Amino acid sequence: GETPVRALFGEIHLGHDLAQWATYFGEAAGGGMRDELHLPLNFGLLAAPWTAAGLRAHVEAVEAALPPDAWPSYVLGSHDERRLAGRVGPAGARLAAVLLLTLRGTPTLYAGDEIGTPDVDVPADRRRDPAGLHIAALGRDSGRTPLAWDASPGAGFSSAAPERFWLPLHPGHETLNVAAQTADADSLLTLTRRLLALRRAVPALHAGAYRTLGGVPASVFAYERAAGDSRALVLLNLGAAEARVPLPAGPWHAAVSTHDRDAATVGPDARLRPNEGVVLTARRG
Repeated sequence: GETPVRALFGEIHLGHDLAQWATYFGEAAGGGMRDELHLPLNFGLLAAPWTAAGLRAHVEAVEAALPPDAWPSYVLGSHDERRLAGRVGPAGARLAAVLLLTLRGTPTLYAGDEIGTPDVDVPADRRRDPAGLHIAALGRDSGRTPLAWDASPGAGFSSAAPERFWLPLHPGHETLNVAAQTADADSLLTLTRRLLALRRAVPALHAGAYRTLGGVPASVFAYERAAGDSRALVLLNLGAAEARVPLPAGPWHAAVSTHDRDAATVGPDARLRPNEGVVLTARRG
């Protein structure tokens, strides 16, 4: 029979030292494979400034540090950190979904971030994290609360009474849950699912090379993904004002946006609204 495909991941917290992080890929072996970890997880984006310059600097540093034939990874949420929506806000969480699911590399999506689960102020008598029991500031319980599946008292997470849960549900779970966002065409969950579908369908996004686009406003992080004749542009406006981005020769098709945007051809410039992220794909014919 066929040899099973296996992948070895590593929780390598060295985002501040990418040269050392890159050594965990090991040495090149036959067929381009490397002999240590297939995927050392990269947590550097958790500490990167939430600005166009800060995100661009980290991504470019990762690309520069990678050994030949190595495949990068990115993490924006973790059970050891505050919730993504709490760190970057609701608009930022939508931009973060576009960023995470369009960069070159394997994305790691922390459960609950796809619906924008907030940080929870866990009462002292409900805290569980041993670190936080000794020093409250070190507690990580706020980002470890249950995923809310629906509006029921137990949020579809458990049939037990919520007061018996290991950690409490987030306030407002009756409206902020998977079922509600599944039914909402404009929700963060729907955006995430659209991005995942686009990533699977477009070779440039799931297998393509990365190139930063220059000549853009300071508030914009823009990059191109390309694989053969498959091309995609990702434009992220992290600013509070509209930004106009000149585009490479197209035409380009607005495939997914964090805002309402029809599927029209875009170019030669793209006008981005405040906190808008958009993925453009090449339109043939």
